Amino acid sequence: MNAIKKLESMKDRLWLRNTINYKIIDYHQNNGQVYIGTDKGILVVDTNQLDHYLKSWLPVENPEENTDIILFEKEKLNPLYDTIFDNIDRLKNEPGFIKQADAINRSIKTLIDSVKLGLLIKKKVEL
Repeated sequence: MNAIKKLESMKDRLWLRNTINYKIIDYHQNNGQVYIGTDKGILVVDTNQLDHYLKSWLPVENPEENTDIILFEKEKLNPLYDTIFDNIDRLKNEPGFIKQADAINRSIKTLIDSVKLGLLIKKKVEL
């Protein structure tokens, strides 16, 4: 299918790209570029890259489910810091706490990695 025809068929529907839902409102071609108007802003793509670009868009089957990444606010991280320091104090006094502390540490690392990923994706989307 021609990329422009595909883009036309994508209008007024919800699509997922880089973990963010976009509703394509309209598009416009000008000087070798396609300007795609979405509910999140305007995206600019070279016409010769449009077909490849559109392959990364997935239809959203359940629009009521929000798949946008939610980033933590500073206030929500304070309890995390408290947990880390409480665990350090507890390890000093209770050597048997090592297995639990290790499990907590892995959970915190996973949480931090997911926040880093969210920031990276947000940074790339804003470019």
